[in-house]
Amino acid sequence: MKRRTFLTASLAAAASAAAARPGHACTEELRGTGDLALVIERASGSVLIADTTAHEIVQRVEGLGDLSHASAVYSRDERHAFVFGRDGGLTKVD
Repeated sequence: MKRRTFLTASLAAAASAAAARPGHACTEELRGTGDLALVIERASGSVLIADTTAHEIVQRVEGLGDLSHASAVYSRDERHAFVFGRDGGLTKVD
């Protein structure tokens, strides 16, 4: 019973904190993802987000673990990518 009370209180606190922030924490504006690509860097355990139109690196996501046999799956709306690592790690890229 204590666990349920704790989870309910935690959920309520998180919801009120999210409602208190009117904007998204990200300083950059959201953009279409049709020209973005993911590059899995197996040796360094990181993922590059590349803009295929401007031919430049947008962002590097590091510290993802063993990506020697990684796979990426996109959400239905193509906003998020989910990277599955060999070590069982799952990373959501926004």
